[in-house]
Amino acid sequence: MVDITKLPKAKSGFEELRLSNQIYVDHTDLIYEFAYLEGPNFLSRPRRFGKSLLISSLESLFSNGTEFFKGLKIEKLWEERERGNTYKVIRLDFSSLIFSDKNEFNFRLCERLKDNILTQNIKVRELLTTDDAGTILYKIVTDNPGKVVLLIDEYDYPLTHSLDDKDLFEEYRKYIQGFFGTIKSETSKMRFIFITGVGRFAKTSVFSQLNNLRDLGLEAKFA
Repeated sequence: MVDITKLPKAKSGFEELRLSNQIYVDHTDLIYEFAYLEGPNFLSRPRRFGKSLLISSLESLFSNGTEFFKGLKIEKLWEERERGNTYKVIRLDFSSLIFSDKNEFNFRLCERLKDNILTQNIKVRELLTTDDAGTILYKIVTDNPGKVVLLIDEYDYPLTHSLDDKDLFEEYRKYIQGFFGTIKSETSKMRFIFITGVGRFAKTSVFSQLNNLRDLGLEAKFA
């Protein structure tokens, strides 16, 4: 009989789950394949379908290697290939930001990027007060080529929460489109890029700057 006290809580992060010995279905062989996909990768799922846990797993893997993956399928695979390599992981959860318009959204995103710089001791050239989030990301990536992993969770949160305000929706759409343009231009300098959302917002051109995006939901292995 399954001990229900060991079932993961809805908002458990991967490391918390492992440290508390909660039940975890080992699909880390697929995470290993994920980690070597080229270009920006995208996966859409309804809320509470495991997107954030996947992001949390990738964050732990790239930041700490196999420290929290002992005994899982990925452990030997990763150690044999990466040989102790770790990366600077920029994790941005758009749904965790508090904002009411585009300018405030940009401000919160800049704050989150600066927090990443401080907590991970990322070396980056001088930041200016006029730098928007795209510019800060550009500086982080170009000053640390090959060492940055970018994880974006719920990219579409600003869009889904402004559907009843056409002008505000358009502001967010243009902003995210421009931010994605920075990601595309610096893709070759990043180790890995992964974006999640509830949907792709087809016909809004929000992904027009990321025309090299790989939609994993269209691939049977990852769908």
